[in-house]
Amino acid sequence: MDDFGIRTRAQLLGEGVAGSTIDYRCRRGRYHRVLPGVYSLCLAVLPRLEADALIDKNLATAFGAEELRLLVKQAPGRYGNGAVARQLRVAAQDFASEPERLLARAFTERRFRIAPNAPVGPFVGDFVDERARLVVEVDGREFHSEPGVFRQDRRRQNWMLVHGWMVLRYAAWDVLAGPGAVADEVIAIARRRRKALG
Repeated sequence: MDDFGIRTRAQLLGEGVAGSTIDYRCRRGRYHRVLPGVYSLCLAVLPRLEADALIDKNLATAFGAEELRLLVKQAPGRYGNGAVARQLRVAAQDFASEPERLLARAFTERRFRIAPNAPVGPFVGDFVDERARLVVEVDGREFHSEPGVFRQDRRRQNWMLVHGWMVLRYAAWDVLAGPGAVADEVIAIARRRRKALG
């Protein structure tokens, strides 16, 4: 079993952790009960960026955001619900890579809504703002330098441009180095385009 993560009580029991052990680990601070039957394993002691990544990963694999939102709603006033609700507001979902996850977090921290991995005609954009007719692509060197992928990216971009979309491309390295700066640039462009398009 992974020493870090978010698990439901049923998952822990299924992994062979006895109920009394779960309770003991909660009392000793090894597990943190965030909701009834939902525990973070050492989340409270992780640095913020590692905790963010842990939440994002587990929302995609261990349980869904809607399931967690429902648990928060069912237990109003419970200790930890405020922190969980805040994490849910800024959690990155539907990301395909680490740079995309960081950029999604940067957008939500700035309260800017942009759809991750959304359809644009017959294609899918990494981030899509329909009001601004803007597509943001995050290109990793290994994947996007392969000749077939490179050609497909050009065909996709050409289709989007012909159909009135602006396409912004960022290197994954630039996003990793400064997701906030990239998000700020995208937001400024999107707001100008929204205003211009009415």
